[in-house]
Amino acid sequence: MLSSFISIYRDSHTKAIFLVLLPTLLLFSRALADATVILTGAIFLFLSYRNSNWKWLTQPWFLLSLLLVSYLVLVSAPLGYNFKESALYSLAYLRWPIFTAALAVWIFKERESVVLFGTALLVTLLFVMFDSFWQFFTGVDLFGIEKFNPQRLTGPMRNPVVGNISLRLFFIALFVLTLHSTLPALGKRISLMLSFLLLFLLFSFSTGERMSFLLTLCSCGIVIIGLFAEYPRYRKWLLLWAAASITAFVVFAIIYPTTFNRSVIQMIDSLSNFSNDPYGRVFVSGIKIWLQHPFTGIGISNYPEYCDEFIRIAKYNACQRHPHNIYILWLAEAGGIGTLLFITSIAVFTKQILTPLFRYKRWLLSSCIIASLFITFWPLASSSSFFNNWLGALVWCNLGWALALSQNHLNFSTSATAQPQKDN
Repeated sequence: MLSSFISIYRDSHTKAIFLVLLPTLLLFSRALADATVILTGAIFLFLSYRNSNWKWLTQPWFLLSLLLVSYLVLVSAPLGYNFKESALYSLAYLRWPIFTAALAVWIFKERESVVLFGTALLVTLLFVMFDSFWQFFTGVDLFGIEKFNPQRLTGPMRNPVVGNISLRLFFIALFVLTLHSTLPALGKRISLMLSFLLLFLLFSFSTGERMSFLLTLCSCGIVIIGLFAEYPRYRKWLLLWAAASITAFVVFAIIYPTTFNRSVIQMIDSLSNFSNDPYGRVFVSGIKIWLQHPFTGIGISNYPEYCDEFIRIAKYNACQRHPHNIYILWLAEAGGIGTLLFITSIAVFTKQILTPLFRYKRWLLSSCIIASLFITFWPLASSSSFFNNWLGALVWCNLGWALALSQNHLNFSTSATAQPQKDN
């Protein structure tokens, strides 16, 4: 049965359909996202076996991932709170790096595949943004879904996470605008990118998701720096865009003061009084749990169950199903040793991606990748559980895309991306 699936995937037309559907499979359903990850990884493993091509296994970041999983299964789980569940989920962690390797080595190997996926993602995100704006202005989206509350949007996601979920893949869609031959003029490509950036900023602001909006602001700033570095003769345009963006934001804030209060004022208040903020208290509960098992942790996926016990014993009722910070979650569940292994694997992965891009001065691509990494791995960000199927599929898809473009970046040098070398 698996071989029949593989023959389907290897057909160019079917692969094109898969690439077009991939954004929908990853963005709108947790179950579909996880099924896509598992099936893609399984087929990739079978192809590697049949072709005797295991070179990807020797990459340092993947070897570190194997070491991390070995530690979680052989050390952290036996010493944790619930061995059976922790060992099972620790082994399941392997599906993420395998999915990333499959994207980099197989799915996104050709330029046409990257462009097709990015274009489908761009269209999908534009739809999500339009649907969310419709909900913002009318109270319900195109499917009749009402706002989560007067200050929070759901868009087509049915949960108030539309800004955070969309942001995870936004920079893939943004970069694909530089790859389309239908826009041969460099100035037009930059103008379109800046327009998309501004539209997404306003969208993120309107969702009422404070951390998502802050991450959007910072990550868009990273991309602007990349544009400044790669396209020096267009810096005046970038400054004009910055002025236009500030103006548009001020106008939007004046017209919709409730949204401004939610996305900006409340965010500032929360950051200035973080120790008493609900997120701050949840962070503290995670740190307290980690300190009870500082070296090996309580075991992967044991946090919700252990949290109930922690509330009963410590009488600290701010503990939730996860601490809303990926590093605190790693510390609590995998301990200091596991967290160090995880950080090392991400650092090695990042170095492998960025080294060739910096060498060839691919500043725009580098900035898009750095922005994608920033929104997930910035230490102070509050986020969903890193082991959540939905979030995991999006994060590791980003990593697979970044690795694919880094390994084949010379194949993605269009007239637009190559032009700045002449401008300098």
